[in-house]
Amino acid sequence: MESTLHTYPHPDGEIQRVQRILLDDWQSLQFLQPQPSPEALPRIAALFREFFVKQYPYLYGRLFFFRIPEGLPVPMVQEEHFGEIEDPLTRANVLFRKYIRRRGKELSFLRGDVRELYEKLKAGGDLLEAEGKLPRLTFLPLGERFGFLSETEREAALKVNANFFVMDQWDCASVYDRLGTPVGLCLKDDRILNPPSFEREVLTVSREGKVRVSHLPLSEVSISVGEKTYRDKVNARFYTRLQGRRTPAGGTDLILCGERLIAVKKGGKSDIPSGGMVIRTEEELPTGREVSYHGGEELRFALQTGSSAVIDGVPVTSFRSPFYRFWRFWEASYPPAMYPLNYRKDRAPRIILGADKEERPLLLWFEGAAKIGHQAGTDSCGATLLEAAEIAAQLGVHNGIQLDGGGSAEILLHDERKLLLSDRDPVTLQERERPIPLGLFVR
Repeated sequence: MESTLHTYPHPDGEIQRVQRILLDDWQSLQFLQPQPSPEALPRIAALFREFFVKQYPYLYGRLFFFRIPEGLPVPMVQEEHFGEIEDPLTRANVLFRKYIRRRGKELSFLRGDVRELYEKLKAGGDLLEAEGKLPRLTFLPLGERFGFLSETEREAALKVNANFFVMDQWDCASVYDRLGTPVGLCLKDDRILNPPSFEREVLTVSREGKVRVSHLPLSEVSISVGEKTYRDKVNARFYTRLQGRRTPAGGTDLILCGERLIAVKKGGKSDIPSGGMVIRTEEELPTGREVSYHGGEELRFALQTGSSAVIDGVPVTSFRSPFYRFWRFWEASYPPAMYPLNYRKDRAPRIILGADKEERPLLLWFEGAAKIGHQAGTDSCGATLLEAAEIAAQLGVHNGIQLDGGGSAEILLHDERKLLLSDRDPVTLQERERPIPLGLFVR
């Protein structure tokens, strides 16, 4: 493994620092699920409260961030609209949305057991709030997979954040969604950890070691739920948010998020989760709940996140894949809703994963501007998608894609960072690591 630091000046007086890491081979690069952390909930709530809501107060109402501690009973849900729900976090989300109302500054509870659940979570520190200016309530469940790279695989030679995940209120439109759900294809050695739920480019590594920026559509993936296996347009229909907000009427819907069956709804018209998908079947229901994905057998590694950065040595100069257009409010939002849409102007921390001409893996971390206390000319300003693509080509990336950037962007070598995180404590200005649900690592 070879790591170097590079600094690029900009005409406007800003600078950009970049960490370049050349890895030995693709086989050593593994997916990493961070150890779940009790600090994830307060960190996410603080991020919204101190930055998002403070900066854009008229985009938010009263936000409730919550999780369900293991073993805490959650009342059953008898709501035909949402189907049969076994998942406790989803049940709690349904109950809160349906039976809590706002009466001025106070909350009104339409069911006593819902009030009891709310008060238990709040008393235990498992429900936190942020207050915007809009007169509405928004409930945001936190997935159990959120954790910190710095607290996981402490002996690893390298750790880096990976793909996008559900991270704002627009991506939690359905009751089945939760903050921290990974989004996009993740494949390693015949195992699909997460399916290709949108139509963006995929960085693929073949069994022969050839690295390409290509596509792997969901129609080429089979999905097993219990003992049954489904193929799109063969014995089932697959629906993601690309097809709209809800499934059509008819049949039985299996609502999935990652490797979990969240709910079963007969008759269709199901809300489609941003961080998941729906299988429509006319067959008898599976007896098991285990979910697994199959496909891409010719691949050694694949990852699907943001826009492509470099293709065959040429920097990509504009979006080549569909992205949610925030102003088209009548369309179904699709993660990441808040992705900066100005390819040439919006600067942020970036991570690029790709390969050089010899097909060796290359990682680049573009240090971003601190959310608080940025000093122009001294601190990195962050890169636009175009700037990142051009610098990546200069640093030897022959084929590569953008990974999740922003406040999640970080690389640790032997558990140490060479560059600075953009999230900062508003009082001390110290770096504040953001929890993530999925990363990459080399032991």
